[in-house]
Amino acid sequence: MRPILIDDLLIAAHAVAAVEVAARPAVLAQWLREAHWADLYRKRLARSHPRWGNGSLMARALREPALRGLRPDQAEIDHLAEVIAAVQHWRARGLCTGGQLPYLRGEACVRLTQSQGERHVQNPREGGCHRSGVDADL
Repeated sequence: MRPILIDDLLIAAHAVAAVEVAARPAVLAQWLREAHWADLYRKRLARSHPRWGNGSLMARALREPALRGLRPDQAEIDHLAEVIAAVQHWRARGLCTGGQLPYLRGEACVRLTQSQGERHVQNPREGGCHRSGVDADL
């Protein structure tokens, strides 16, 4: 997936306001997966995905209907916190790209995956260490 910038978070928070509260975690996780898949599509075919956009969270969230104006109220700020929590959860699943990202330097990948109860001790400085081979970091 493309790097997540503040505008991605703001637009996603704006779009998630239209989703039922109980469904938000699943919807946000789906948006993150679809943005990642759209980025893979863009890299392979050199064009944006027809339904999910260019691989950014913003492009994916903009596909959803927007029901409010641009000024955030307290509810939209709460939605922003929900989006940030979903991104943190997605990153904390233990997927990393060899310590190339500032939030996963050194032994962080090993700590994350061991805290999830798995035996994953590959040195992240020696190469990619994401487990699935399908997902990648933000």
